[in-house]
Amino acid sequence: MSSDTPPPSPIPVAQYVRMSTDMQKYSTANQEAAIARFADSHGMQVVRTYRDDGKSGLRIRGRTGLQALMRDVHIEPRGFNAILVYDVSRWGRFQNPDESAHYEFLCTRAGAPVVYCAELFPDMTGPMAAVLKSIKRSMAAEFSRELAVKVRAGQSRVAQMGFFTGGVTNFGMARKLLGDGVEDRGLLRIGQHKALNSDRVVLTAGKGWEVAVVRLIFYLYVKERMGELAISRHLNSRGITTRRGARWETLHIVRILRNEVYVGVTWYNRTTRPLGASPIRNPPEEWVRGDAPFAKPVISRRMFDEAQKIKASRPKRPTEEQYLDVLRAIYRAEGKITVRLVRASPYVPNYKWFYRRFGSLPAACRAAGIPPAPLGPPKRPRIGNGRRSAHQSA
Repeated sequence: MSSDTPPPSPIPVAQYVRMSTDMQKYSTANQEAAIARFADSHGMQVVRTYRDDGKSGLRIRGRTGLQALMRDVHIEPRGFNAILVYDVSRWGRFQNPDESAHYEFLCTRAGAPVVYCAELFPDMTGPMAAVLKSIKRSMAAEFSRELAVKVRAGQSRVAQMGFFTGGVTNFGMARKLLGDGVEDRGLLRIGQHKALNSDRVVLTAGKGWEVAVVRLIFYLYVKERMGELAISRHLNSRGITTRRGARWETLHIVRILRNEVYVGVTWYNRTTRPLGASPIRNPPEEWVRGDAPFAKPVISRRMFDEAQKIKASRPKRPTEEQYLDVLRAIYRAEGKITVRLVRASPYVPNYKWFYRRFGSLPAACRAAGIPPAPLGPPKRPRIGNGRRSAHQSA
């Protein structure tokens, strides 16, 4: 070959990198460095990067980087001839290995095969490469299943010690950071997390006004014998809002009155979400109870127990037919059904029940055998651009 012959142009390729929260060795920077070395040694040049930071590999949903890659790979000209990935697990830990193979096949059929740089078979072809890939896909899926079991067991031990294991912080509560599990390092702000694995988080009394509202709710329920609906109306009439600035609903009051977190007890493993599946409720014998080390409980155990006795002594939630009877009674008295009338009824703890059960208030009216409630006042038709004409002005 003549010395004047220019070197061949590098092959343009794309790279896909993903990191969840399992291992720092899989940081996107480390993946990109390994892919760059592989590309340089194989006459390739990375021209485009698709990235998913902090995303689980169990499913494609939520992985905007992989979704964009799957769209772009079918667009011509796409600008790259192959896709470099660090290893099979970074492509995904799909619980069905065939799903992982399906996405890879779509790329290969579009003319951009997926190459796993850190595997033993990046340059292999034929049946042996297919067998090795299938094994690695199954191993990646099994790793997620084993990790989920280990994490749940570890979280159960932490919860049993009274520490917070994550989730939404209840109204009136705040998260306190404990260094090495004992040293008080102050409250965590919203969105702030612990930095060290040895640190622990506990729930404690939160903002003063929220604590005061929780105590007021229990006082009205236990001492004044007010129901959940009456309490919500009492708070709303005084301009007291929820943490998000919304009006109080009966369901908010019910959740506070039955939550033991306000006396220093936390629960874990009430529900389980299998990998890629919907949540399921566990039997009570599998629940994990923890006595949280509060600096000061929000309410006393005596007050909480009294509230539970009152709750147990009161009638249960009305049946579907009883709710429909309420609609019929409102219609007989008012001659119509509206959201305002339903919300004002003392016999309807939460008007949203009709939407959850029937889908809409008109549908509930039809089930009750009465004319449907209007969806809203009719809109006035607009003429032209909405401006009054000269003869209309006159």
